[in-house]
This record gives sequence, C-alpha cells and structure tokens, in this order.
Amino acid sequence: MPTLSDTARREYHAEIADALPPPACDTPAARQARLQTAVETFAALDPADAFQARLVVQIVLCGAHAADSLRLARLHADDAAKVTRCRAQASSLMREFKAAKRILDQDRKAHPAATAAAAEGGRTQPLPRPAPQSGPQPAPQSGPQPAPQPRPQPAPQPRPQPAPQSRPQHAAQPAAALAPPADAAPCPAPAAAPRLHASLPKQRRGDVAFPTAPAVVDALLNGAGSVRWTADALRTAA
Repeated sequence: MPTLSDTARREYHAEIADALPPPACDTPAARQARLQTAVETFAALDPADAFQARLVVQIVLCGAHAADSLRLARLHADDAAKVTRCRAQASSLMREFKAAKRILDQDRKAHPAATAAAAEGGRTQPLPRPAPQSGPQPAPQSGPQPAPQPRPQPAPQPRPQPAPQSRPQHAAQPAAALAPPADAAPCPAPAAAPRLHASLPKQRRGDVAFPTAPAVVDALLNGAGSVRWTADALRTAA
C-alpha cells in the first residue's frame, strides 16, 4: 500500500481550503486561521495512504460545515423554520462525520503495517498490502494416473412369482348337475282359472230372476215409488 505522498497531501490541503465555509468575520486573517485549523486536524488524524486521506478530508469538512450550520441557526433565532432546517443539516453532517471516522478506524485495524510505516517517517515508496492468508496448496502429481476401477454391479435378484390360487370346488358346477334327474316326476300343469259363471248356481224353474231391464233399473235408482212388474217386464227381464 503506497504511503501518502507530498503531492497528494498538498492536493488534499487545497481541497479543504476550497470547501471550508467562510468565517463569521470574513477577513484574510480569519480565513488563514480557519485553514490552519483544518490542516492541523488533517495532520492529527495521520492518514497512511490516499484512501485514508480521502476519509480524513470528509471528516474535516463535515465537522466544519456542521459547526457553521449551528452558527446560522443561532443567527436566525427569530425564524423557527430556518432554525429547524439548519439544525437538521447539522445533524446530517455529524452522521456523515461519524460514519467516515468509523470507516477510517476499520481500515487502520485491517492494515496495521501500513499505519505503522506512515508513523515512522512517511516513506514514499509503495508498501504492498498484506495478502490474505491461505492454506498450503497441494502440489500437482506427475506421472501416469491410475485408471479408475469399475464399480462392481450387484447380481440381478430373481423376482418372486405369486403362487397359483386354487378355485373352490363349488365355484364351477357342470351343466349336467343343474339338469333334473331322469326319474323325477314331471311338474303338473297349472289348473285353468275357474270361470265366474261356472260357480254361480243354475236358475231353477219357478225362481224369479232379478229384473235387469234398463227401464226398471232406472226407476228403482231414481226412487219412482212402487213399480208394478208386469208379465211383459218380467218376460223381458227373463
């Protein structure tokens, strides 16, 4: 890691001088005093290389502008809106100040050799950063490599066959068993249904049949009173 050269140091000093806020009493003497204070702050942080010097410049400028924002908030004490904006800007600058300081401390812990070399006398020759530690790498083997041995294949196992299942004896019956025996008596034929008129008793001579003539039935149903059965009506009904 190269140390901070005189050229880089002068460049950063000029950058600080251009970016510093003006003093309250803007005179050449006040400007020179402010620049001298910023340069001494830069030297107190003692950057070891250009990267650390960039962080130191950010720290110096953020601190100076934060202080100037607080001064403006005091000057505009009668304007609440301006006071609020100035204080918010000061708080934001202080957060940037702390973040840059934290990064600078982390870089110094990661590269302590470069920080020690810069503290000894500020050598201008490049000093390499320590390489990350790594384990020993195995040397490549020379000579013919042995051929890979084939992996033995397991012998195929025979697949077990299911045992044949026997059918029950009653499942299959021959057609002859279903036929009736030869010596069996034939089934009697169903008797014919008796006729309705066969069950009725026959009319004997001398009995009087019930008249079924339409005129007589109609007179009986309509309640026409007593009906005289004549010989003609009876003969007609018979």
